[in-house]
Amino acid sequence: MKKNTHQFLFLFILLVLPGVSSAATMSLSPSSTSINTGDIVTVRVVVNPTGTAINNAEGIVRFPPDMLKVLSVSKSSSIFPLWVEEPYFSNSAGTISFNGGVPNPGVSSPGTTLSISFNALRPGTATLSISDSAVRANDGFGTNVLTNSYGTQLTITSAVAVPTPTPTKPVESGTKTPSSGPIQITSSTHPDQSVWYANANPSFTWDLPKGATSVQLGIDQSSSAVPTVTYAKPIEEKTIDTVEDGISYFALRYRSGSTWSEVSRYQVRIDTVAPVITSHDFLYDQSQDAVLVRATGMDSGSGISTYEIAVDGAEPIVIQGNTFAEHSQSIKVRGAGIHSITLTALDAAGNRTRVDGSISVPPSLSTQILFRIGPIAFNLLSVLIIMSLLLILALMAALLEWRTILGYKSRRDPNIPLIRKDMHRGFLKMKENMAKDIRALDRARTKRDLSREELALYRRQMENMTALERHIAKQLTDAE
Repeated sequence: MKKNTHQFLFLFILLVLPGVSSAATMSLSPSSTSINTGDIVTVRVVVNPTGTAINNAEGIVRFPPDMLKVLSVSKSSSIFPLWVEEPYFSNSAGTISFNGGVPNPGVSSPGTTLSISFNALRPGTATLSISDSAVRANDGFGTNVLTNSYGTQLTITSAVAVPTPTPTKPVESGTKTPSSGPIQITSSTHPDQSVWYANANPSFTWDLPKGATSVQLGIDQSSSAVPTVTYAKPIEEKTIDTVEDGISYFALRYRSGSTWSEVSRYQVRIDTVAPVITSHDFLYDQSQDAVLVRATGMDSGSGISTYEIAVDGAEPIVIQGNTFAEHSQSIKVRGAGIHSITLTALDAAGNRTRVDGSISVPPSLSTQILFRIGPIAFNLLSVLIIMSLLLILALMAALLEWRTILGYKSRRDPNIPLIRKDMHRGFLKMKENMAKDIRALDRARTKRDLSREELALYRRQMENMTALERHIAKQLTDAE
């Protein structure tokens, strides 16, 4: 019952998640290769969504059980973290079945579904195929978008027995001996032995001296391992499929006459696993008007080399991994609203992991809407401008009225007290209207603190109004 419940929930997740349908392929990699009996070869099941978001893939890999034997099935590097049931293989039936998935938003890049390790049992051509397969789009309907499936062929040849080393004998006259120095090995896929690569299928080439009758090859994470796979017909190039992550050594020696040469080695550094961002924070620092980004990450292979931070899809800022681990990063943002943040961690092999987030930048008080009068909206800046204009107009009117009063000073117009009262009432009315705007600012202050400059301006306006009222009252008193 528990298993059925898990399957139902898994299928429900696959069916309800949105997506877009298109085409996809499923293939076995490598497409073909040659091995010897007794060799171990790894075959990967690769799904290519061709840009379409998918959330599930299933199928059955069929192989000849008389020629190949399954040693293990691994999903450690799979793009699917969810499994309807664990991958299952049968060496008697010659089948490996799988059914994996991933939650919303799915995956749209090519990737490995699972890796199968085979042991070659006997010579011949082993044909592997995929049947009963499906790749489902992340479209909410589980649409099967698989268009083609491709198998592979493994050509198995008889291994040549490695001769037992014999004591060194004096070289007889006329016997050709191999070159005393090691052979130079090069790699087109991993050209620099000190650099990490995400390619797990390195290719090697070398030149054999004349008289070489066979070669032995091998690859191991031990720098002292001796090659053991013998090619009776000497070859001068080889591609190794699915080498394990880490530092490995490709080893080579050749045979000339009855003597084996020195072992030549070539180091390859392989890291196919993306780094992990273990924690991250995106914070807004109002004092700096900037985003503060903090993160920690880890990479068990080549190590995290750099981080990239992009705001609103702009060109990312590149930060060295060791620097970022010690200090948070501050990035300026402009404008209020929601800003998207993308943080990407890259290891030395170029593998990357990305996390997305966002921050909300509050509007500045100078641009925030304080109140409306009909269709007209007023923010702090517009209110301050209006208050300044009103103050200037009030000052001009007061000065003009003062000059008029001085003209009548000598005649001691009996109407001066009335004028004074009218002016005072008018000014109080003006002050009352301005006080309404100031109260609107006060209400805004309860929601958000004024900046130091805005608060100083606000106080100066109040002081100027009081000082002006006193000044006019004094002049009118003197005029009387």
